[in-house]
Amino acid sequence: MFAMLYVFWIMVLAFLGIVFYVVGSAVIGYFRHPYVDKNDPIDINSYDYIMIVGTAGSGKTTLTKTLVAEYPKFHHIELDNLRFEKQTWNILSHSNFGQNLKKELSNGESWICDGNFVNFHTKREMWQKVECIVWLDYGFWIVFLFAVYRTWHRISHKVPHCNGNIDTWSRVFFGDSYTSILRFIWQTHGQFKTKKIERWKVDEYTNPNVRWIRLQSPYHCQLWWQKCIASQKKNKTKK
Repeated sequence: MFAMLYVFWIMVLAFLGIVFYVVGSAVIGYFRHPYVDKNDPIDINSYDYIMIVGTAGSGKTTLTKTLVAEYPKFHHIELDNLRFEKQTWNILSHSNFGQNLKKELSNGESWICDGNFVNFHTKREMWQKVECIVWLDYGFWIVFLFAVYRTWHRISHKVPHCNGNIDTWSRVFFGDSYTSILRFIWQTHGQFKTKKIERWKVDEYTNPNVRWIRLQSPYHCQLWWQKCIASQKKNKTKK
């Protein structure tokens, strides 16, 4: 009896330890890097082509929508909307994706694009033009917990995304790394810097004069955004 109680309390303490570790890591990750580098560009209107990149679940689309709402000259391009067939979750062929991308770019407007999808079409049509890349480089647990909440919200309220598709619990828990966002984050978060960012920086299609902004936490992003707004108001006052 004593041995069973001993094992039970060991398991309880281990569980609490994991919970405190995860929550503590997320809280620390939220407030990481609590200042804005003076060299980070904050005059968004001075650019015509901007990309928002980061691991899955880092809030790329949310930030892009915020920027587009504040700076109406920009057109929002969401790569995930161009990759999937509507309401089927089937991934489009590269040629069909390329056609969708060209349609989005055909109006000649300035744009802010969010997404990490890389193929010949994104390189040729976007990478050569992009002038500023905002990299949301958040810690694993803050991204993962946010993705858990976002997934729960989308399934519970049947929120469409990725060109009108709807998530289900079966996709989340039993899907592969391409259909389960949580599994995808678990498998790819740690590799994002080496497999994506470093390759982007040296790729022959990348604009050699592109400006990089690395935001290392949601709080860091919030501070940067506040400075962007302050800079915009200051410029309007001067005019």
